[in-house]
Order: sequence, then C-alpha cells, then structure tokens
Amino acid sequence: MNLCRGTGIRGLGGMPPEQEDFIRPLLPLRRAQIEAWLAERGQCWREDATNREDDYTRNRIRHHLIPWLTEQVNPRSVEHIGRLAVQAQELDAYLEQEAERWLAACGGGTDRQEEKPAEEAGAATDRRIFLPAAELAALPEALEGRILLRVMARVTGSSRNLTARHVTAVRDLREGPVGRQIFLPGGVIVRRGYRDLIFGTLDAENKKTEGSSAPPQAEFVTFPRTDGEKIPEKRYTKWFDCDKISGDVFFRHRRPGDVIELKGVGKKTVKSYMIDAKIPAERRDSLWLLADGEQILWIVGYRMSAACQVTPETRTILQISVPEGT
Repeated sequence: MNLCRGTGIRGLGGMPPEQEDFIRPLLPLRRAQIEAWLAERGQCWREDATNREDDYTRNRIRHHLIPWLTEQVNPRSVEHIGRLAVQAQELDAYLEQEAERWLAACGGGTDRQEEKPAEEAGAATDRRIFLPAAELAALPEALEGRILLRVMARVTGSSRNLTARHVTAVRDLREGPVGRQIFLPGGVIVRRGYRDLIFGTLDAENKKTEGSSAPPQAEFVTFPRTDGEKIPEKRYTKWFDCDKISGDVFFRHRRPGDVIELKGVGKKTVKSYMIDAKIPAERRDSLWLLADGEQILWIVGYRMSAACQVTPETRTILQISVPEGT
C-alpha cells in the first residue's frame, strides 16, 4: 500500500515488529497459521466485521490484489514482499545509524554561532542547526537525504509532512548562492550561509536582527488532489499546484519590477495591482509577498498567481496558511 501511494525506504519496511512500547509478536505469521493454531486448541476468536468490507484501501489490497499476485504472478508473492520489507527495515536502521554517526562527528548537528570558525559546534543559538555544505555534498545521496530529514525533523519537532520533495529543495539550496532561503513545513526555514546550511525556526532566524520585520509564521502542507475537489476561497490560506513550484519559496516585501499573473488579466506589475486594489500607499511596502525565485505566487491577504492555481490536471496540492491579519 505504501509503495503504491509513494514512499521511501522507511515506508517500504511497513509496520515494525517492535516500536517504542509496542511489540507485535504475531506480525510475521500468516492468518491461516494463527487460525489453525487456535482451532487445534478449541479456542474461539473474534473478527472485526469491517475486515470483510471493501471500504478501506488495505482491505481491497487483501481481498483482490494479494490473491491476484499469488495466482497470476508468483505463489510466494506475499513471502517475497515480506522479505523485502524486512530488508528495507534493516537498511532504514543502517541509514539512521550512519546519519547519527555523521552528525555526531560534525558536532551532533547541534546549534552553534553562525560563521565563527573558532566556535565549537554545540553552542545553543535559539534552535538553529548548522551543517557544513561541502561535507554534505560529498556524501552518498541516500545518506545525505537521511541526514537532512533528521535535522529538519529535529528543528520542527516532527517528521510529519516532510517528504523527498523537501530534501530535493534543500539540496538545490546547498548548490545555490549565499543568502538564499526556503521555508518548509512546521515553520522551518533553511538558509545558505557561506560555509553552512542553516536550519532553524522563523522565530530563531528573526532574533538575529533585533526589531527586524519578521516573515509570517506560515504553515505548509502538501497532499494529493482528488477528483471533484473544490478549492475554497480564503484570504489567508491558499492552495497551489505543487508541481508548478520549484520549492524555493520564501516571503519578502515588494521590489521594483515585481510581476504577478492574474486570472483573466494576464501579467501585471505588483505596483499596478496594488494601485488598482486601492491598497493605501503607506501599507504597500509592508505587505508580504510569497515568491518562488523571481515569480510572485501570492500577495498575502490579496491575490495569488494564476500561474500555479489548482486545475483538474493538478496531482499534488500545496496548502499555505498564514495567521489572520498578516
């Protein structure tokens, strides 16, 4: 199921037999084995009535796909899939171990003062983590990707909503110019320093310059589009076609020459739009714009770009929310 939905090595491993306080001793056994063991002892059992229904994806796989694979492809399909899952779990554990070893070798991936070579890695600086860009680039891609995921999860406190797309965006940032930054789910901001990739929260980044204007605390969520899904109209939440965005998105204020593409209008300068929308002149420079490189995706609180609107051809939706009144 995970393979068909789209997953990495960890998802390919499926449900682990041991996970924190949970132990699943019957996981490697076939249903027929358990039923036969109970029948031999005259022990009755209970079944969940929903197991017989096709309302859930996992049940449709059990009732239709698995039997077809067993009959039409290989009688040992289930056994082979299970064996691959175990190998994926072993590989996942190895990558975790190597990622942790690499992070420990470069200071544990803990915080330190930015761009101060004499400063030892490990000094607290408001939850910012520094990773040496050159050393990262020299690693095998699989290990680098795992390290990046671990660090992003460490900063935000959760790996939820972090995907391979975000790893790719950080890799692109590593190859980009100094000062470039991207925003990730959970309020994580990643910036390209002179030597390092700097991971932190928006609050941590904004504390670097006292009194600076802080970008909005945005929430980024991606999910697959379903047929017939209607996109609501909201002022501070917008839905974008994820595949039309490079991933290098960030908030900034307007610049001379900024252009936004409007539905039914075409390309228009941000300045002209603000004049036509009767936005007071004293507010225009303080409004936040969401940009994808040089492309303006959203004038926060007002219009979004027609170039990345959700269409019937959209496969993945990027939902971006900012606090009311931003």
